[in-house]
Amino acid sequence: MSRKRAVILFADIMNSSELANSLIFEEYNVFVEEFQQVMGEVLNGNILCMKEYSPGSNFEASIRGDEVCLILYTDNIEEDIKTVFRVAVEMKRKWLTSKKNVQRIKDGRNIIDIGIGVNCGYLIVSDHHRIVGKKITSQRTAEGYSINLAKRIEGYSREGDYSKIFVSRSVFNILRVKFQIAFSRVHRATFKGIAQRIPIYEVKSVGHVEQTEFPTAKLSERDEEIYDQAVESNPHDLWLILDLAHHYFDKEEYDKAVETYRLAIEVDPDFSPAHMYLGRAHFRNLMYEDALPHIEQARELNPESTRANNFLAVCLRRLGYKYRQKGRLEWKNYYERALNFHEVAMRIAANDFTRYQWAFNAFALTVADADDARGNRSLEEAIAPVLIIIILALILARKIFVLSMFMKLPSTPSTTPSL
Repeated sequence: MSRKRAVILFADIMNSSELANSLIFEEYNVFVEEFQQVMGEVLNGNILCMKEYSPGSNFEASIRGDEVCLILYTDNIEEDIKTVFRVAVEMKRKWLTSKKNVQRIKDGRNIIDIGIGVNCGYLIVSDHHRIVGKKITSQRTAEGYSINLAKRIEGYSREGDYSKIFVSRSVFNILRVKFQIAFSRVHRATFKGIAQRIPIYEVKSVGHVEQTEFPTAKLSERDEEIYDQAVESNPHDLWLILDLAHHYFDKEEYDKAVETYRLAIEVDPDFSPAHMYLGRAHFRNLMYEDALPHIEQARELNPESTRANNFLAVCLRRLGYKYRQKGRLEWKNYYERALNFHEVAMRIAANDFTRYQWAFNAFALTVADADDARGNRSLEEAIAPVLIIIILALILARKIFVLSMFMKLPSTPSTTPSL
């Protein structure tokens, strides 16, 4: 028997009992087989084919009927939560474009959705007796409260408004801080058999334009058409709307991106990233005046966002340059506001310079552009001191990283072992 830390995911078809009652036995069997095939493809593409995961050693996975269970025994909690969340995202995307859902979308009906719950905690792994045929065999499996809680969270996912992906607080803390995943308000859920109310969180957006760990959906022309129709018949599924909007943004179809981001804001007017990306789509269309109010709104909704402050500053810089070229006197005010928001962005980013280096680079460009506009210095002269600051910060960040790695090394024994 051993005690292991693990990340646990449960996924289940929502309203499967109603489907079983409405379909004849053969139809329901075909439906479940398709679900199992799609989920198997997701697990194979993200877990089974990866050399760092070995069945029974550091993960367990099962697909039984309309339920999926994945357990990753972890030595690196951040990486394994990232892996499990990527699996959850792919499950939503692949199941949306399954044959059954495609047919329902074409018929103008709601999609058959899946609910997902993710938790991390400690499990007891030991040998348990199983009856196989006429023999009693011993099989090593995991049990414990953390599995039970993950299953209860998955059951609660039916109450979700945005993605039907719910996570526990331990998973939420890492996804929100380390990977900037957006969540809805906290739900304090009451579960049968658990005395206290449990805080759980629903994911709002499963894809992120600039988050390489969780890239946006890569949609074929067929998938794009399915997504379009799915958004029309499921206008409140925020994850689905944002997936499609990010896809259009990546394709540089900014007019379509603008239209789709507006749908996301209709679902949740206070969702800062939707305002920011709507502003960015306008920005990419060189429509800076249209972009500015949405980016300002994004910053107002989330004033401690490095990205929102930085991009507001960049938009103000572009407007300052535009008005300067037109001879309008207010260009100076735009540069001053830009520099103020750059300073806020850099203050927030100071604790993690390597991740937010782009914020310091953007500040350098704005300083140089503003000084060049005022005629104080040439572009090269203006940018030189800022680049020196950036280089020194990079050197310091590297030294801190090396020092932290050195401190993690095992200590050297005080005595020399005998040969």
